[in-house]
Order: sequence, then structure tokens, then C-alpha cells
Amino acid sequence: VHSRWTFADGLVGVASGLVVGLIAVPFMTPTAVPATLGTLVTEVGQALVDEVVLRLFLVTALGWLLLRWHRVRVPEAAAGAVVLAAAVQTILYWPATVAIGFPAWTGAAAFLLAVAVLPALVFGTLFWRRGFGTALLANATAVLAIALLI
Repeated sequence: VHSRWTFADGLVGVASGLVVGLIAVPFMTPTAVPATLGTLVTEVGQALVDEVVLRLFLVTALGWLLLRWHRVRVPEAAAGAVVLAAAVQTILYWPATVAIGFPAWTGAAAFLLAVAVLPALVFGTLFWRRGFGTALLANATAVLAIALLI
């Protein structure tokens, strides 16, 4: 686990967030609300909540449980915790995905993959390898990129 945040961590966070955001943009609805200051602040706030709840709390707790109860090695515990937290994030995003009303299940699956599964795996890996600050910066960058590009 990364203990000291560096400029390189910031660059990795911004670059990762831009890539995740650019991947998600084609899956966003074209009738989305235009980016205003209030919208941007709300999106960054949601990124902060996601990172605290899903990464700082859930990944840490799941990793600890896997290390203590199942006696797995650190890399396996971290990877398992990231995957399990990604599954939880996907479940949390499911109701909003259904509410969009995709005509086919493939559209819903692609949307979930682009806006829940992939970001959760990327941000979880960044949290594990580079720390909370990098994961938060990547998430905030991704939501800002999406908000500004749709």
C-alpha cells in the first residue's frame, strides 16, 4: 500500500479519471443536464461519497476480513476486496440503470460495465496501489470529464 502521496500519484489519478470518463461518455444520455457549477459540485461530492463508502470503508473492511478470516496473502485479499466492492457498486447502480429504460438487456449491461464495473475496478486498484487521494482524484476527474463532455 502506498503511504506517501506524490505528484506522480496526482498525474496517475488525473490520467486514469480522464480515461474512465471518456469511456463512459458514449453511454450517457444526450438529454442530461448541462454542466453548471452546482452540477459539477454535486458530481464531485458524489465522487467523494463513493470513494469514502466504497473504497475507504468497503475495500478496507473486505481486505481486512479476507486477511484475517480467510488467511489469504495481501495481493489476493486486495484483489478480492476490489472485486467484491465493484460488485457492490454494480448492485447500487442497478436501480438507476433500470430506470433509464434500455430497450435491450445488452444496453443496460454495457452501461453498467462502463459506468459502474470498470470505474470501480480502476478506482479500487488505484486505492490499493496508490492510496485514497489518487482514487478520489481519479473519480472526481472522471465525473467532471463526463459532466463537461455530455
